[in-house]
Amino acid sequence: MGRLPALSDKQAKELYKDKLNGESISALAKKYSVSRPTVHRTIERMEQKNNK
Repeated sequence: MGRLPALSDKQAKELYKDKLNGESISALAKKYSVSRPTVHRTIERMEQKNNK
């Protein structure tokens, strides 16, 4: 049992769409109230899911 995710699956998908639409990492971090590293990890995770 680990930590709870900072973002729900729905939020992660929305964040990824926002990034594809050109929003900056900093803007996304503020919008979703998470750190910039969390935004980067979420984007990487979503890219891996989409490549499978």
